[in-house]
Amino acid sequence: LKPGEKVADLGMGVGGPLRSIQRFSNADITGVTINDYQVRRAKKFTKSECSSQMAKHIDYRQGDFTKLVPDVFAPESLDAVYYIESSCHIANRTEVFQASAKALKKGGRLFSYEWVMTDRFDPKNSEHVAIKKGIELGDGIEELVGIQAPLESLKQSGFRILEHGDLVDLAEEWYGDHNVPWYYDMAQKYSFSSFRTFALSDFGQRTLGTFLWLTGQAGVVPEEASKTEQMLRHASINLVKGGELKIFTPMYYVLAEKI
Repeated sequence: LKPGEKVADLGMGVGGPLRSIQRFSNADITGVTINDYQVRRAKKFTKSECSSQMAKHIDYRQGDFTKLVPDVFAPESLDAVYYIESSCHIANRTEVFQASAKALKKGGRLFSYEWVMTDRFDPKNSEHVAIKKGIELGDGIEELVGIQAPLESLKQSGFRILEHGDLVDLAEEWYGDHNVPWYYDMAQKYSFSSFRTFALSDFGQRTLGTFLWLTGQAGVVPEEASKTEQMLRHASINLVKGGELKIFTPMYYVLAEKI
């Protein structure tokens, strides 16, 4: 990305990566999310984290990233778009990428950081299937697709693939014995090195679950909070299993160019 380029962060959440990417690129970045609450939160973070000059290059909009033109952007008005762990929530990637193609200029670039099942996944293996379903249920994913699905969808949507690969495999190649798996913190029985690692560890997750159940019973927080935590914990367990068996990766990247 270059200074002044018009870029979209599609499925931005509350804009954490967006603000970091803007800081390093000085591009004009617009974040899009279906959730109006996330837009409001992102604006608050921008006020507290960003300089007034940096904030001039950031915008947030509520919208559906499968219907970008004309609801969110004008046709062929963007230089680049990216998805960071967001496109995975819609199984039909063709629908997703075709929307981006309409908003991108010719030669515009698309980057996607994908959650996919790897070629090691065996649909006839009951354990593999259970892990896949556990991740889908716990993380609100319609259906986890295989590696080839996003690549084929990009081609069908009018893109040329420039580069793609699994950063899990690349990290193992680059770092060897010093590599730290992406699921490392979630796989720990306990950790007290930081609040984040504690919260992700098995002990930390159980502690949070107990706390939410007790406060829910006391009426301090909604009882649904405990149910949500259980759902996320179920996802965490299966994410670790999927990572250890290498049947799932949250780190498959694709860079493509609109033809």
